[in-house]
Amino acid sequence: MKRLLTYILPWKRSYFTGSIVVSVSSYCENMIMALLLGRVLGAVATGSFQKAKSDIILYAVLYLLILLIVAIGKGISNRDANLATKDIRLKAFDRMINSKLRHIVKRHSGDALVRLDGDVNAASEVFKSTVQSALSLIFTLAATIVTLFAVSWISGVVLLLFGLVMLWINIKFIAPARERYAIARKHVGITVMDMTDLLSNAEMLRFCGENAILLDRYEKDCITLQAKKMSAVKLTAVQNTLGQIQASFVVLFSIGIGFLLWKTSVISIEQIPVLQNMGSMLVNPLSSIGFMIANMQNNLMGGVRVLELVDLPGEDLEQAQAKSVMDIENAISCKRLTFGYDEKPVLDQISFSLPRGKMLAVVGESGSGKSTLLKLLMGLYEYKGSFTVLGKEISSIPPDEVRRLTAYVPQECPLFEGTIFENISLGRSDATEEEVYQAASEAGVAEFVKDFHNGYHTQVGEWGVQLSGGQRQKISIARALLKDAPILLFDEITSSIDSISEQYIQETMEKLRGDKTIVVVAHRLSTIKKADRIIVMDKGRLVETGSHEELMDKEGFYVKLQKLQALGFNG
Repeated sequence: MKRLLTYILPWKRSYFTGSIVVSVSSYCENMIMALLLGRVLGAVATGSFQKAKSDIILYAVLYLLILLIVAIGKGISNRDANLATKDIRLKAFDRMINSKLRHIVKRHSGDALVRLDGDVNAASEVFKSTVQSALSLIFTLAATIVTLFAVSWISGVVLLLFGLVMLWINIKFIAPARERYAIARKHVGITVMDMTDLLSNAEMLRFCGENAILLDRYEKDCITLQAKKMSAVKLTAVQNTLGQIQASFVVLFSIGIGFLLWKTSVISIEQIPVLQNMGSMLVNPLSSIGFMIANMQNNLMGGVRVLELVDLPGEDLEQAQAKSVMDIENAISCKRLTFGYDEKPVLDQISFSLPRGKMLAVVGESGSGKSTLLKLLMGLYEYKGSFTVLGKEISSIPPDEVRRLTAYVPQECPLFEGTIFENISLGRSDATEEEVYQAASEAGVAEFVKDFHNGYHTQVGEWGVQLSGGQRQKISIARALLKDAPILLFDEITSSIDSISEQYIQETMEKLRGDKTIVVVAHRLSTIKKADRIIVMDKGRLVETGSHEELMDKEGFYVKLQKLQALGFNG
C-alpha cells in the first residue's frame, strides 16, 4: 500500500484535497437531508408550512451545491489517479523490456499481459476507491459518533455498541475473502496464459484436425475461473446480506429509540431524522467494512503483482567504461568463455578470435550453444571468462553501447504490426527515407515490394503473417543494414527459406564482407563454405576451428555434420 501511494505523490495536494472533499461531502449530504426532514417534521407539528417551504428550497440549494463540489472533487482525484496509473503501467512495461533477459524468459507472455492490464487496473482502484473509501470511513465514523453523542449520549452509547458488534462480525469475513480473491486473480492469469498458448498454436491444432481442443481447454479454464470467482462472490454476498439485515435493524432501532427519547423530552422531534440518519451512517460503513477490506485486498493483490514487475532487476546502464584498449586487429575475441542457464552449463571454456571485416560461421548440432553465443555477444546475459567486442569487455560497457556495435537478424525474424517501411525503420529511428529505401534495396526488399499495391506502406499483419518467410527475412536484414553497425549477427536465417532467397542472402553477405564483420550461426552448412573462419561446437564446447577446406581435411566432427546433411539429416 505504501509503495503504491508513492506513485500519487507528484499530485498529492490536489489528489488528497479532492479525496477529502468527497469524503466530507458524503457526511454533509446525509446531514442536510436529515436536517431538512427534521425541519419539515417540526413545521408540520407547529403548522408552519411557509417556513417548511423556505427550508426545502434552502436545503435543496445546499444539496445541489454539495453535489457540484463532490463532482469537482471526484474529477480531480480521478484525474490524478489516472495519471498515477499511467506512471505505474509505463514503469512496469519499461522494466519488462529493460530488465535482465534471464528474468523475462521465465515469464509467460500471457501472465505479463494480465499484470500490465488487469492488475494495473486493479492497482488503479486503490487510488480511485480504496483511499477515498478509507478516508470517508474514518471521517464519517468520527463525525457520526460526535453527532450521536451531541444529540443524546444515550443514543450514542447504544448505537455505538451495536456498531462494534457488527464490526466484529464482519471482520470475521476478511481473511477468507482475501484468500479467495487472491486465488481468483491468480487463475485469471492462468486462463490468459492458456488462451495465449492456444491462439499461438491455433494453426497447428487446425492442421491436426483438433480444433475442438481450443474450445474444450479454454472452456475448462473458464469453468475453473468461474468457480474460483463464485467462491469469493458467494462469501461476499453472504456478508452483504448479513450487513443489510443488520443495517435495517439498526435503522428501525434508531427510529424507535428516537421516539422514546422524544416522548421523554430528551430530544426534539426535529432531531429524530438526525438520529435515524446518523444510525444509518454509523452502521453502513461498519456493516460493509469487511467487503471494503476484501475489495481493497483484491486491488492490492493486483498492485503487488505489478510491483513484482517493477522490482525486476534492470540492466546496469551505468557500467564503467572498459579499461581495455581498442583492439586494432580483432573485432571479436573470447577466452575461456563459460555460461549456463540456472546452473545448467551451456557454453564451456570457449576461446576464439575474429579479425575485423571477416566472416565467422558457427556450426553444430541443435542445443550445442550456437545461438547462446550470439546472445552473449549482444550483452543479453552475464557470463564468466572474457568476451570482447572491438577490444572492449562486453560485461564492462553499457548494454546500449554493446548493441550499438551489433545488428542482429534472428531466425524467426519477428515483425511488428504496421507497414513494411515502419518495420525497416526500427533499425534506426533517425534514418531518412532515402536511407530506409537504400537498406531495403540492398536486402532485396525492393524486389517484392513493387508487387504490392501499397508498396512500402503495405501492412505486414501481426508477426508479419501477411508476408512469406523469405520476405520477412529480407525485411529483417534490411532493418539490420539500416542500423549500420560494424558487426552483423545472423542466426540460422537460411534454415526455413527457399533456395532463391538463400542465394540472395548469401550474395548480400558477400557484398558486406570487408566493410562489416559478420557472424553467422549456420543451419545449412552449404551456405558457409566461403566463411573466413568456422568454429564447430558440440555440447557447449568448441571442438574444431578453421576454414571449410581445413576442416574437411581434418575428417572430424565438421565432416560428420556434412555427411549427415548429405544424407538428409539436419544438425
